[in-house]
Amino acid sequence: MKIDLGKERKRIRRYILQRIKDYPVYVNDGPGEDEAPIQLITLGYYLEQRGYFALVIDTRPDANCDGEWTLHIDNDTTVLNRSKWCALIDALYAGKQIEMVLPDGKPLQISQDTHTHEDVAQIIGEMLRDTMIELRDQGVFGELPLDENSFFVVEEFDGYWAWPKNSKITKQARLAPDTTNDELEVVEEESEDDRKEALVDRIKKLSVDEQISFWILELNRRATGKSSELDKVFLYPDFPYLAASLGNECAVDELGLIGMRSFIPMLELVRKLARYPEWDGDRPKRNFNESRVQDIAIETIGKVRDSGYRATDFGNKAEQIERLLHQIIRKACKTNEQRRLWGIIPNHAAMCLQRLFSGYPDPVCDDNTNRLKNSEMFQSRPN
Repeated sequence: MKIDLGKERKRIRRYILQRIKDYPVYVNDGPGEDEAPIQLITLGYYLEQRGYFALVIDTRPDANCDGEWTLHIDNDTTVLNRSKWCALIDALYAGKQIEMVLPDGKPLQISQDTHTHEDVAQIIGEMLRDTMIELRDQGVFGELPLDENSFFVVEEFDGYWAWPKNSKITKQARLAPDTTNDELEVVEEESEDDRKEALVDRIKKLSVDEQISFWILELNRRATGKSSELDKVFLYPDFPYLAASLGNECAVDELGLIGMRSFIPMLELVRKLARYPEWDGDRPKRNFNESRVQDIAIETIGKVRDSGYRATDFGNKAEQIERLLHQIIRKACKTNEQRRLWGIIPNHAAMCLQRLFSGYPDPVCDDNTNRLKNSEMFQSRPN
């Protein structure tokens, strides 16, 4: 697949210019009163399903990055369809090679081996941001009824990328061209990668056992709703689930890099968490969400399961690891026995047992309730 971001940028630029031209003519389909000054312009985009770019104008006096723009994208006024962006992500997940031309004309080869969904979202997001800054600096927003403190943001619908990276608005995000030096203090933004690297490097100076204890404690604190050091690394105030997931992934990845030595503490943590419900509600209610426990437990079990090790590699620790998985399944099944919708810890722990140890059958999970139908086959060693 080929995609030229230089051409995409030109199309986005034309669309933004047309929206500016049309603004005095049409009623604004965005948050706030139609005739009020513009406080915020959100450049939203989505890379899956159909792919689109959205420009949503917000006139609320307290306009902020609260996701309100997503309620104003079911129309042809605020949205420009970009099916190529959807095809781009589909190709990435299909393992295909992608030939991309960046806005400056440089070629870039993209594949699953070199780029993630987040990487592609960042490339598209930065193109949108730079297009907006260029138009702003050319004075094209001068005819709009801008509030003196108006600004713009860029957000991917699922939270894969956003700019600015924190809640502070830099001069670069203001909608009016910067003609003075005393209006705003420029905020030097520390990147997420910098914060993560600093934390990981600090912990790697500890002994291996201390490293394991640190990451296990961080996961346990997050599972029980307490603050952790990872909260200071992944800053997504408008996307708390994404922030939590990235923090959990970081801790589990670091434990995985330590290797087999971390497996027993990891499974002991899951055994502890297995006594908690994985959902904050139950059927017949419709509106409930997974609890903090689920993401941490499933990430942890998955890291052990997909480590590439087998029972023969564990030596004298094999029996303890197998027994911990039995205990996790027994405890999680007891936690779920009165529920209509089960959590998924039993099924994932059963898959881990089958992957690491011989003699276990395929887990049989009820598609409607998540119940592990053959749970008794995973609560003790097969004969």
